[in-house]
Amino acid sequence: MKPGTTPPSLSDMNEWNQWLQSIGNEYAELMQQLSDRSGTSEIGKTVNDSIKKTLQASAQALLTDPQALYQAQMRLFQDQFALWQQNLSGNLNDSDNAESEPIIAPGKGDRRFRHEAWQSKPIHRHVRDQYLLFSRLINDVVSNINGLPKEEHQNLKFFARQYVNALSPSNFFNTNPEVMNLTGESKGKNLIEGMALLREDLGNSVEGINMTMTDRSAFEIGRNVAMSSGSVVYENELIQLIQYAPSTEKAFKTPLLVVPPWINKYYILDLRQDNSMVKWLVDQGHTVFLVSWRNPGPKQRHITWADYMQLGLIKSMDAIEQATGEKSVNLLSYCVGGTLAATTIAYLTSTDQASRIRSVTYMTTLHDF
Repeated sequence: MKPGTTPPSLSDMNEWNQWLQSIGNEYAELMQQLSDRSGTSEIGKTVNDSIKKTLQASAQALLTDPQALYQAQMRLFQDQFALWQQNLSGNLNDSDNAESEPIIAPGKGDRRFRHEAWQSKPIHRHVRDQYLLFSRLINDVVSNINGLPKEEHQNLKFFARQYVNALSPSNFFNTNPEVMNLTGESKGKNLIEGMALLREDLGNSVEGINMTMTDRSAFEIGRNVAMSSGSVVYENELIQLIQYAPSTEKAFKTPLLVVPPWINKYYILDLRQDNSMVKWLVDQGHTVFLVSWRNPGPKQRHITWADYMQLGLIKSMDAIEQATGEKSVNLLSYCVGGTLAATTIAYLTSTDQASRIRSVTYMTTLHDF
C-alpha cells in the first residue's frame, strides 16, 4: 500500500468480498454455458473448417516465399528496439521532445485507445504500442504473401483482421485502464452486469451469438410490430409470401409485390398503425404481397444471387398469379431488395417476360456499385 493511503474499512472489505464472490459465481455460470455450447454449433464447425483450409494454404505459400516473413519480422524487431529506447529515455514525457515522432500510433478512426491513460500512463502506452506493432506485422505478412488464390487471400485477410482485433489490449480487463477505473468505482458491478448480459445473449442464440441491440420486451407482435392482418400464401426454402387484403370497397386490379431487404425483417414496413406502410397501402386499395426472407444458415450456403431472384421474386410472382389470376404486378422495393428487383427486371426483359412487371418503385436503392 502506498504511503498516505487510507486502508479500506472493514465494511468496505466485506462489500468487496461479496462483489468478488458474485463475480466468481457469474463467471463460473458463464463458463459452464459456453462449455455446454462448444462443439455443437454448425456455424462454428463451418468457420473452423474454412479457417483451417485458409491457414494451410497460407503456410504453404509462405514456405515458397519466406523472405516476406523475414522482412516483416526484422521490421518488428527494429521497431520494438526503438520503442524500448524511446520509452526508457522518456522522450514522450519530455517537454523538450514533445514533437518527436512516435514509433507507431493508432489510426485516426481507432476509437479503442481514446482514453487519456493510453497516452499518459507509460505501462498502458507501451502495451498499446506493442500491440500496434504486432498488428502491423500481421498485416504486412498477410498483404505481401504471394501464391494464394484471390479468394483464399481475401479469406486470410478477413481472418487475420478478426484475430488481431480480438487480441487488442482494450478487450482485456487487466490491460484496459478505462475498464479498471470503472470496476473500482462500481466495485465490480460493471463486470457482473456485463457477464449477465452475455449469458442472456447466449440464451437467446441458437448458434453463435446474437448480441442484443434493443430492449426485446419493448416490442410485441400485433401491438407495435407486424400490426396488419395478413396470411402466408406461399413459402419455399428462402421466403414466406404474406398477403394483405385491401381495406377499401374497391381495389386496384394489379397486385402490389413489396420486396424488403433481407437484412431486415418484413415488419420494418409494418410497425404501429400510425407508421405502417402496409396499412397505408391497403387503405389506398392495394392488394399487398410482402416477402419475408429467411435468415440463412450454413445449410443455405449454396444459395446464390440468382436463387434470391428465382426463389424470391419470380416464385412470388408465380404464387401471386395463382392466388389472384393476375399475370403482372407492381413492384415496391427497398434497399438491397431494390437492387434485386432491378436484377429481376433485367432478367425478365432479356427472356421476353417484361410484361410481368407493370411498374417498379425503388426506395433507398443503390444500382451503380
